[in-house]
Amino acid sequence: MKISFLFKTVFAVIVFTAGFGYCQNQESNMESIEKILKSHIASNDWQQAQPLSRKLVAKEPDNPDYNFYLGFILNNIKDYDKAIKFLKKAIELKPDYLACYDQIALAYQQMKDYKEAFKYIEQALNNYPESAVLLHHKGVLLFETKQYDESVRYLKMALDIAPSNANSYYMLGLVYKNKNELDNALDNFLKAIELNSQFTEAHFEVGEISIAKQDLDTAEKSFQKVIELDPQYQLAYLRLGKIYLDRNNKRKAGEIYYNLLSVNPKSVEALMAIGGISLDLQEPVSAIVAYQDVIGLDPKNADAYVNLGIAYSLKGENDKEIESYLKALECKPDYVPAIVNLGLANQKIEKYDEALKYYNKILGMYPNDAMALYKIGEVYLLQNKIEQAEEINNRLGKIDPDSYARLKFLIQSAKDEQR
Repeated sequence: MKISFLFKTVFAVIVFTAGFGYCQNQESNMESIEKILKSHIASNDWQQAQPLSRKLVAKEPDNPDYNFYLGFILNNIKDYDKAIKFLKKAIELKPDYLACYDQIALAYQQMKDYKEAFKYIEQALNNYPESAVLLHHKGVLLFETKQYDESVRYLKMALDIAPSNANSYYMLGLVYKNKNELDNALDNFLKAIELNSQFTEAHFEVGEISIAKQDLDTAEKSFQKVIELDPQYQLAYLRLGKIYLDRNNKRKAGEIYYNLLSVNPKSVEALMAIGGISLDLQEPVSAIVAYQDVIGLDPKNADAYVNLGIAYSLKGENDKEIESYLKALECKPDYVPAIVNLGLANQKIEKYDEALKYYNKILGMYPNDAMALYKIGEVYLLQNKIEQAEEINNRLGKIDPDSYARLKFLIQSAKDEQR
């Protein structure tokens, strides 16, 4: 009882003391919270920022800045409906709140409600027709709605007012890229980089344009720069690896894809590429490991099963080879590479009826497939069925003269052996 009474007494003193100083300290306390909130916003720490902003709004629900902060934070965590609610409240309290209009438009833009997005940008532009931010944003909206010429016009208007805005040059580059005006696109991406050398996306786009223009040296340097600026930029690794593959530098490509795996161990694209390189280098064990990892991540990946079968073929493990192709067909029942390889694998181990079954399945899908016809004729010859082979070759003669000539030679050789 004494302990309980003591607790109540102390608690009452604390409450009384807090209440006595509340009015005096409330304003400075709110300013302190706002200062901390701004630091969290500046560092994109939304988890810490959101409860602080809600606390401010709860204390002063009619403060337009506090409503804006909360709306801005909710936008950044993709809670767009709630963001719009608080941003509209801020506009009710302060009708000329420029940033609110821009953020509401952004929320509607992310929700693909372009009609509402344009409405709020237009309302803001009526009050601030010289705002580079709003002109830029309208240019972006026009880009996303594929109104490219108008997008160019608004982005250039934004640059007339703010000529050092790297983002506007970057957006112009994207617009020209979509218009297939690659030289104009490249010029604008380079201008963005000139204004901001750390502009990762602009470097990436220079790489993309350079590939389209078959300038692989520039593309290589651009993607290397992207990775230097952002080691987590996975697409840059894939592009750079492809460049090395195109140059037949498989070892260097493999190094890039392994670097990507250190960033994302679950990158199916990197594992598939490593498997392909291993097959090209006749390293089936490495290929098997890579494709098994792919299947672990993506059990329905028919390509991985087919390539796994090829790797087992290189090792001479025919049963596992065939099993892999059959798994591919479980994923995609009409998958031509798996069907063809099943024919080849069964022919290799002299299971000719099985081989014919799969070659005929190809013909059922593609009646004039020269490869399937040729392989059927070849199997008939292996079974000493020369007449059937000749019937197939007659069909082949109407489709592919080269295959016809090759099979005819084999038929003649078989006849000569029988004499």
